Amino acid sequence: MIKEKSRKKNLLFVLNSFEILMSSGKSIEETIEIISKNSYGEISSDFRKVVGKTKDNYMSLDEALLSIRQNTDIPYYKQLLEYLAFSYKNKTDILENIIRLGKIEVREQQNMHSQYENFATTLMDVYILFAFVPALILNIVIIAFKMMSENELFLYFGIIIPLVTNIEMFLFYCVNAFILTGLITYVYIENPNNK
Repeated sequence: MIKEKSRKKNLLFVLNSFEILMSSGKSIEETIEIISKNSYGEISSDFRKVVGKTKDNYMSLDEALLSIRQNTDIPYYKQLLEYLAFSYKNKTDILENIIRLGKIEVREQQNMHSQYENFATTLMDVYILFAFVPALILNIVIIAFKMMSENELFLYFGIIIPLVTNIEMFLFYCVNAFILTGLITYVYIENPNNK
């Protein structure tokens, strides 16, 4: 699970590196070796395994790439490995496919972040509507009531309204703070950058 998170998080950076390196004339083998030496998390680790298998003549590059492909469930990473293996085996150009994969991954990341922003905004709107506004109104009422005695409140409203104690106010603020802390924690957990 942690390995998959690392692959997903670094895939876009790897695709950009492939595009830059291959546009500058590097071969697939050179590009894989460069990426294996960088810090792209689990993808660099995967590519180090590929380089190791090919240097020992244990496997051809395309076989090594396809063997790594079996260790992941991330669709675009699998597709990248397939493209690399196919391109190496058939000596075809892969640059257009990498650019296309990069654009797809960028769109997917943007959609995921947009959904998260909408979710977080909605959640905060709900908090403001159902927790903050009532707390503000209640504070105004409490302050107004604190300025009056129980007899003045009875004369003004015609019913006995007990004064709110400091303990009751403290508990109300604690509940409100607890709700806000819970919402902030939930929004943080749902952030795509933390998954």
